Amino acid sequence: MKFITNYRELGEPTGDSLLNHRERLSKEKKTTILTYLKTGNRYAICCSLIYDYVTDEQTADTIYAFTDGEYKWDSEEIYHFEKYDIALDAQFVRKVLRQAEEKEQKR
Repeated sequence: MKFITNYRELGEPTGDSLLNHRERLSKEKKTTILTYLKTGNRYAICCSLIYDYVTDEQTADTIYAFTDGEYKWDSEEIYHFEKYDIALDAQFVRKVLRQAEEKEQKR
């Protein structure tokens, strides 16, 4: 499975810092991606809480792992994307937006 990010703070030891990779998307695109992320298939729960790497603080939210069968992600990635607009894997973003567009065209 592919990851939607590769940031050092989120578990990739050789990755770059998420603080260096922010991406502004339109509100519509961001909402579409957030909906996709939050409604993925939840397949695991972690025995830890989401850590905010920007403010350097622990949150009270549990970490869950999600997948769509091709990609995998967790609650920390969702949190940082929602709150700080971290950039996600470009192919993943294209996939999600393409699927949303195809779904809309079928309506």
